[in-house]
Amino acid sequence: MLENNILRYHRDYSLRDLTTAESLVLVSYRLWLLHYVQGKSANLPNWRTGLAAVGLSLAADELFDPLAEVTVTGSKRSVEIQPLRCRRISHQEGFILGSHALLQHHLLEEASRTLADWLSPTAGSVAAPLLWRFAMALSTAQLILPLRYTTGQEAEFNALKSPLWQASSSRLH
Repeated sequence: MLENNILRYHRDYSLRDLTTAESLVLVSYRLWLLHYVQGKSANLPNWRTGLAAVGLSLAADELFDPLAEVTVTGSKRSVEIQPLRCRRISHQEGFILGSHALLQHHLLEEASRTLADWLSPTAGSVAAPLLWRFAMALSTAQLILPLRYTTGQEAEFNALKSPLWQASSSRLH
């Protein structure tokens, strides 16, 4: 059980550090959010394109779209929307990546706690089956998200070692 461990996507990883599966989910989510905020007239790539390229067109419309919507409308926290090319991973994006990874690795209790931490109870009950089915669709397409967990002390140390932290701290000196 990972009870004392925490998600380490936020700030510890840059986009360069992500696997193909993580990048696909992250970019699809960012594009979805940008379309959500800017509307249909936005001059952005279609968020479905990457998912369709790996054979997940149906899952994009039936699972990912409503899942993304419930993570925005049912979030307990303010949603941080990153520009498409931003190298930093927001808390919300870390939540999405981590939740998928937990479910793909069958860590159901941890996934449930993560959902309860991020989403209202109603949103969590709507999101859970969508998240499970989409995580399994990714698995079927051989797109497995790694678990990125460390203990609290290791997390602090790893944050200082991360390329993104080093790049930003070198500008301070």
